[in-house]
Amino acid sequence: MSKLSDPWTARQQRHLAFISEFTTDIMHVSGKSNMVADCLSRAALGNVVLDIDYDAMAKVQKEDKDVKANFALTNGQYTSTSKKV
Repeated sequence: MSKLSDPWTARQQRHLAFISEFTTDIMHVSGKSNMVADCLSRAALGNVVLDIDYDAMAKVQKEDKDVKANFALTNGQYTSTSKKV
């Protein structure tokens, strides 16, 4: 009995096995059935605020004690009783 040779080499078989593990089913879904495309194509304009008063915001932040405390901590200026190492 003689052994029949495979139509693909061992390297080709490994390559096909690798490809078959990561294939996906890509297809066109038309119309309103395509929920992903419908959601991604909508512009979210409901939450856009165009009239921000940055000067007023800066003034309020300069006067706010929590903002001052956080600013001091992020800049290494500890205002608590802990010692700076």
